[in-house]
Amino acid sequence: MTFAIRCTSLAVLSVCLSANVTEGFAQQTWPQWRSGDFTSVVDADVPTEFGTDKNMVWRVPLPGGGGASPVVAADRVFVTSAIGKQESTLVCISIEGKELWQHKYEQKVKMRGDGATAASPSPVTDGKHVWAMMATGELKCFTVDGDLVWEQDVQKEYGKFDIMFGFASTPVLHDGKLYLMVIDGDMKAKPAITSAGQLICLDAKTGKELWVHTRRTDATQECLHSYASPTICHDGDRALLLIQGADYLTAHDLNGGQEIWRCGGMNPTGKSYNQTFRLVASPAVGDGQIVVPTAKNGPIVCLKPNGKGDVTKNESVNLWRLPKGTPDVSTPVVHDGVVYLVAKKGIFSALDLANGKTLYRERLLADKHRSTPVVAGDKIIVAGRDGTIVVLKAGKTFEVLAKNKLDEDTTASPAIANNVLYIRTAKALYAFGAE
Repeated sequence: MTFAIRCTSLAVLSVCLSANVTEGFAQQTWPQWRSGDFTSVVDADVPTEFGTDKNMVWRVPLPGGGGASPVVAADRVFVTSAIGKQESTLVCISIEGKELWQHKYEQKVKMRGDGATAASPSPVTDGKHVWAMMATGELKCFTVDGDLVWEQDVQKEYGKFDIMFGFASTPVLHDGKLYLMVIDGDMKAKPAITSAGQLICLDAKTGKELWVHTRRTDATQECLHSYASPTICHDGDRALLLIQGADYLTAHDLNGGQEIWRCGGMNPTGKSYNQTFRLVASPAVGDGQIVVPTAKNGPIVCLKPNGKGDVTKNESVNLWRLPKGTPDVSTPVVHDGVVYLVAKKGIFSALDLANGKTLYRERLLADKHRSTPVVAGDKIIVAGRDGTIVVLKAGKTFEVLAKNKLDEDTTASPAIANNVLYIRTAKALYAFGAE
């Protein structure tokens, strides 16, 4: 298939999809980090082998790097990008590979640490609007054509961020509401603080505050800080907002923010307490269960979502706990009875969701790993830090189908929409589709 024919096909597809952006939206797009249902799983047919000379639909240069993953509306792709070390921008690209517009954010921020940039949070879209928040706390809503609808300075409204390596949490869009998680605090406070940040719910169309919930904790030192992102979990007719950080996973009511249950016991207490046990990876949902990663090769916990109160030792809610083996940054993926994990040093593991037993554990990548895997049909795509994109066969046995080289660093998670695989590197956004 020639590039021109391929672009024409995408253009025709975009017209068909644009006629019905809202209905069937989740099936045709990748509206937020980890897909529309937060599983990182989609039924799609993407190429196994790809590169600059194979199955590449287009490559669009970006102003700079960033850990933000692309999101896809019916005919547009949105991604935030860092400009240098302190500035950031939101870029809109058509699915034909043409930059349509760009909005540069005004504020600058100093970030500390490996991989942290002003553009760490990912944007979110509903097909008509796009919302993007930067590490500066600047939150803006645009139409998909680039018109500013509303903006807010989260630090000005809710307090200055106090987080060691810079703000990185991605907002969540659900049922017309935007949920923000700011889990931070003064590590040196005496006496120790008893709350670590806030949960904020805004009306997505107007930016108006709907509610704020202050989250309580007994965490101290760096454990007060979280770089994870909110997650929505469905438990029958009930939807829960999951918040990971400050030594606890908590589940909250979406309408008022009230805490429904919490799970601790992940960081040892007493003399064994780890004061640097900051949480980066987010909880994973799938197959009706919640898999909770922690940090620094620590515990992994599998929970049922139907708890109430403190469920730390509730055996009817805790399905299994492993004392070690968690990813440090990458969020797990749950699919078809298997939990997939990518450790910081590139070790790829699969666990049996039913009991937590290891199905396999293999060396996959040689560099520090950051991104979250995605599942497309019967394939798992893992984007390595050095630009090695590995495709594996999904299932209970380890099988590498291909290793593809882009030779550009990437810390962002892939996105998939309409059988097109989007990979964001430090230099560009790529679109790959089967011939």
